[in-house]
Amino acid sequence: MGKSNNCKIRKLIHQDAAYKSFILTYKMTCQRLVYFLPFHKIVNMQKPELNLAVIICLCLLFLMIKPAIIFAQHGQSMYPQFTDQVNEVRVVDNYAYCSTNSGLIILNIQNPNTPVLVSRLKSDGAHLAMDISGNYAYLAAGDYGLNIVDISNVASPVIVGNYDTPGHAYDIYVAGYFAYVADEWEGLQIIDVSNPTYPTLAANYGLSDCDFIGIFVSNNYAYIADSRAGLRLINISNPSSPWLTALCAIAERIQSVFVYDIYAYVANGEDGLVIVDASIPTDPKIISSYDTPGFSYNLAVSEARAYIADGTGLEIVNIENPANPVSIGRCPTPGWEKNVCVVGDYAYVADSWAGLQIISIRDVYNPKLIGWYKP
Repeated sequence: MGKSNNCKIRKLIHQDAAYKSFILTYKMTCQRLVYFLPFHKIVNMQKPELNLAVIICLCLLFLMIKPAIIFAQHGQSMYPQFTDQVNEVRVVDNYAYCSTNSGLIILNIQNPNTPVLVSRLKSDGAHLAMDISGNYAYLAAGDYGLNIVDISNVASPVIVGNYDTPGHAYDIYVAGYFAYVADEWEGLQIIDVSNPTYPTLAANYGLSDCDFIGIFVSNNYAYIADSRAGLRLINISNPSSPWLTALCAIAERIQSVFVYDIYAYVANGEDGLVIVDASIPTDPKIISSYDTPGFSYNLAVSEARAYIADGTGLEIVNIENPANPVSIGRCPTPGWEKNVCVVGDYAYVADSWAGLQIISIRDVYNPKLIGWYKP
């Protein structure tokens, strides 16, 4: 299929994603209204044709009031500004590296309460995800494929390499000398980055009907979030010859995966968290699930806790017993959570138009927003 046809399909896919995002926001707003208002007294059950008008009016009222509430709580506006949006964050030492719609932002987070901008690099593509290895940041740049940035000097990052993948580079994981790119309908692209200035294709693995949007690499396996099918396990013991080991079918639209020990923890959109026993890679099995209040985009696991970027808040789930996950804490954020990175006592959240949010998780039962940076 030619690149021009791919662009048309890509536009339709993105329109569909935008539509789903709108419907989800509408549904969550209605849920909040039900929580805050005596809905049974407002909705006229005898005249159902009036219900939609009532709901729309209440939604508009809620959207007008919420910014004031958030500003009072956090000193931030919830309205999406036509500026950069933070899509993913990685933390190394005292720096937070944020992939944004326009490139890369590097922040000094030595004081988590007041992150400070160190540098900003603009480049082509909507940088949906990133990974860091050594002195390089690897950015999944959508239509522009893979961008490689030298970050040895944090004050002056420089793009040193690019590989234009055939699809839409949505997620990335770097292991050893290879960058594994979830390239949506073009499947998995394995790129040799032993020379970061000249990345080359090592191999790829694709299917006629796939949508690879998330990836995690562990113990010679690439765990792929395929939104059209579920969790795929691909053997990459020989990166030049990947092959499908198993498929664990998962309902809903799987978003991302995080592997810890023998378990794969899946962010499964409206259905929340799904836990898969992957101790036998040829026969992964779902052992439990937890339906979060929002929309689970991404997650990180640390010390028997799953930290879930759940759309409108960070959900903390106790997974000491993976067969019985239990929610223990939640911290709302002003934007729309897309990604979370946990280091020590802090969760760093890519909160889309609200930028980077820093949450103290010292007390997991009472997480608190303590700092932020908005591009």
